[in-house]
Amino acid sequence: MRESARKPLAQQKGTMNVVVMQQKQREEELVKTASDEILNPPDWLTNKVAREEWKRVIPQLLEINVVGNLDLANIAGYCNAYAGYREATKELNKASLVYIDNADGKMKSNPYVNVQAQYAQEMRKFGDLCGMSISSRLKAATTKIKKEAERVEEKFGAI
Repeated sequence: MRESARKPLAQQKGTMNVVVMQQKQREEELVKTASDEILNPPDWLTNKVAREEWKRVIPQLLEINVVGNLDLANIAGYCNAYAGYREATKELNKASLVYIDNADGKMKSNPYVNVQAQYAQEMRKFGDLCGMSISSRLKAATTKIKKEAERVEEKFGAI
């Protein structure tokens, strides 16, 4: 039987004793990742626009402390999707969104519309995994606030 995914301690519901809570806190500390590897784009991220996007988003992601070295592939996926989205948008700006197909005379959508939509979907997916959406940042902020409240309560007791 497959083990279910574990939520961070701050997102878990229900009661637990102090020993279990401390054990879970320690487990979370052990899985935190460093961020030195993600300061610069990986060598294999060769698209210029993707590398520029990496350099733009990494300082902001590190500032809100939601990413680490293990997020490297997801951030690169976002940056590649961003570069593809920009390229598709550039191509769409050169042409019409629809055209008349010479073979059957029917109006068809420019193929770059679908390409752009696919890249937009990839950007959202990878971005959510790395804290680039408002909902994912609010979830991270909620976690931090709950932890701060727990520390205050632990130190001073329930108010």
